[in-house]
Amino acid sequence: MSPTDPPENIHISLHVLDIIEGETPEDVICTASAFPPGQYLWTVGETILSRSRVLSFNSSVTRDMAGNYSCTVRNPH
Repeated sequence: MSPTDPPENIHISLHVLDIIEGETPEDVICTASAFPPGQYLWTVGETILSRSRVLSFNSSVTRDMAGNYSCTVRNPH
């Protein structure tokens, strides 16, 4: 793997997360093979939620938090 190669083997710890309103869900972890280490970005719609491998919900969820959450991994070079 060289610095110009895109990240490979992107994996998300939970693909579907069913949550009851008012609960605090477990962390979701995104991993990838990249050299140098990839840059991670968690989003929902156009909103950036996290710039790390881990997406943490630090409070109980509400209905307005529903949506498709995405992890994007980029090679910094």
